[in-house]
Amino acid sequence: LILLSLSFCVCFYSCKNNVDNASFSIRNIDIKNAKMLMVLPASSVTANRSAVQNDTFCKLLENGTVKKVEATDEDGNEHSIIPKNIFDAGDYIIMTLNTSPSVLLVSKETGDAYDLSSIGAPCEMRSDAHFNGLYRKSVYTDSNNNIYYVNGTVKKINVSDINNITVESITPE
Repeated sequence: LILLSLSFCVCFYSCKNNVDNASFSIRNIDIKNAKMLMVLPASSVTANRSAVQNDTFCKLLENGTVKKVEATDEDGNEHSIIPKNIFDAGDYIIMTLNTSPSVLLVSKETGDAYDLSSIGAPCEMRSDAHFNGLYRKSVYTDSNNNIYYVNGTVKKINVSDINNITVESITPE
C-alpha cells in the first residue's frame, strides 16, 4: 500500500502488464470518487465474486465497491490500461504507462487526461541504503496549483488554466 495523501492512495498487486503497445490518445480516465487505485491480478476474485481474466486497473470507492477504471480516447473508445507508476500531484495524479502516451496528467475531479510524454515522468526518488530503499516523495505542489518534480531538471507544470497547461524547467540540467 502506497499512501499518497490523507484521502487518496494507490495500491499495486501486480507488476505484469497485459496491455498491447498500441498508440492511442487517452482523454479520460475515470478515477472520480476513488479512495484507492489498484491493479488486481488475473485470477483474483472481484467484489461480485467473478474471476478477473486479465490484470485489471480498478478503483475502490468509499462504500467499499471495487470498480474497473475505464480509460477512453477522444472518440469515446474504451482502452485497458495498467499504470506503471502513479504520483500524487494535489488535485491531479501523474501516471506512467508502458504504452503511448507514456505519461499522463489526470484530474482527480473530472478524470480528464493530458499527455505529458514530451516532458517525461517524475523520477522515482529513493532513500539511501540505510532506509531499505524506501521511496521518497518526488512530486510537490504549491498554493498556486503548480506541480513540481525532478526529471533531469526540476519541472514546473502550471495548471491554473487547464486549457493551456504550461511546463518549464526551473533549474539547469
